[in-house]
Parts: sequence; structure tokens; C-alpha cells
Amino acid sequence: MKKLLLSAFVATMLLCSGLLLACTPSDSSIDKSMRDAADEINAQCPMTIDSETRLDNCMALPGKIFQYNYTMVNYAYDQFDQSALAQVQEETTPQMINFVKSSSDLKQLRDYEITFKFVIRSNDSYELMVITITPQDYK
Repeated sequence: MKKLLLSAFVATMLLCSGLLLACTPSDSSIDKSMRDAADEINAQCPMTIDSETRLDNCMALPGKIFQYNYTMVNYAYDQFDQSALAQVQEETTPQMINFVKSSSDLKQLRDYEITFKFVIRSNDSYELMVITITPQDYK
């Protein structure tokens, strides 16, 4: 699951980065560009990322927060061990932060200080985990 989450993150981050790079640096224009990017991505959703993961939609939230909503399509909530989920989140988050820090494709998004939020749900719509990467994490 850890590898699947990381690959899903990378694929959708790169998609989003191309859509947001055209925006100018004022907060209102960044927010508008984020909404436009979410609309473009959502036109392609639901999007199968791999055999386990689906991107359901993206949301541009106030405060320069870009949220990705995923579903683990093959698993219901009661099939997950909560301690194992916590461990996956603990191990995956630093890898995701490192990707945001090191990806040249995401430089402009880092400069805009966007917060990335990843919400992963079971196939019966229960929230499994939320991973939030703030500018303080990747600066």
C-alpha cells in the first residue's frame, strides 16, 4: 500500500503541476488557477491510478490548499488494520515530502507555498488517512 500511495501521489502531483504553472504569484490568481486546475483534473475523474487506487476528484480549498481525494477500490474499511495504516502513513509521508522538495517540476508550486492534502478512503467511503504537506514541510 505504501508504494501504491507514493506512485499515486507522484502521478497526480505532476498532472497538477503542469496546470498550475501558468498562474501569477498573487494569492487570488493562485487560488483561481488552483480552481481551474481542479476543474481540469476533475473532468478526467474518476481516474484509475493503479489496480488499487482511484483518484476521485481534486479540490482547491481556501488558503492555497490543493486536496486530492483517493479511494482504495478493493478494500472496505473493516479490512484495514488501523495500526498498520498509521505505520504506512508514518513511512509514506517523509517520502512524499522529499518528492515535493526535490522535484524540479514542482519548484514553482513550492514558490507559491501551496499546501497539498491527500485524503485516502476505503471503497465504502470511510476515511483511512489524511496526509498534509505544508510549505513548512518542504521548505
